[in-house]
Amino acid sequence: MVTVYPLLGEPYQITDAEEAELERRNKLDPAHQGRVARAEEERRNAELTDALIEEGMAARLKKEAETAHAAELQPHLDQIDAIFGRVLKNELAAENATSRVTTQQRKDFAMFKASAEKWELPYLPAAPQMVVLFLAEQSDRGLKYVTRLCRSIAAVHKACNFPDVTNDPLVRGVLRCLRTDKANQKGLENGQ
Repeated sequence: MVTVYPLLGEPYQITDAEEAELERRNKLDPAHQGRVARAEEERRNAELTDALIEEGMAARLKKEAETAHAAELQPHLDQIDAIFGRVLKNELAAENATSRVTTQQRKDFAMFKASAEKWELPYLPAAPQMVVLFLAEQSDRGLKYVTRLCRSIAAVHKACNFPDVTNDPLVRGVLRCLRTDKANQKGLENGQ
């Protein structure tokens, strides 16, 4: 015997045969099949939503844990910097002198920054696509000029402890293209 709990009225029991007859009738009813399909879709959507919420919360908790861990480590890292900073004073001064951003590099990077702001793209750290856009804008000024701009962008990124975005294959490809165009242009000027 199966107990039926209707929306209105009191629960009642039906026999297994009556239950089988109800199931057979519902299987033939297209409206019932639609309701079953919608209910199944809603169940799957609810499961997906729950999984996405769970994944988002896990990512958030992981990020919070990483931030807390980094904050916990920072005093130790500062202490290491202080100890080695005193011991390696001369060596660090030499490294800083070679890695300093020059006035020209600052000017070049200011142009790059203005271009990035015009395109509404980040400039530090920059995406390789932004570097390519900038170099393409400046390509009519010649290969030496574009190469200098590229080196300036690289110098600022290195000075800020960001990866050198100019090592990206897209940027290197544009520079290679400019060198090839210049070599082809010289060949045409020399009558080749």
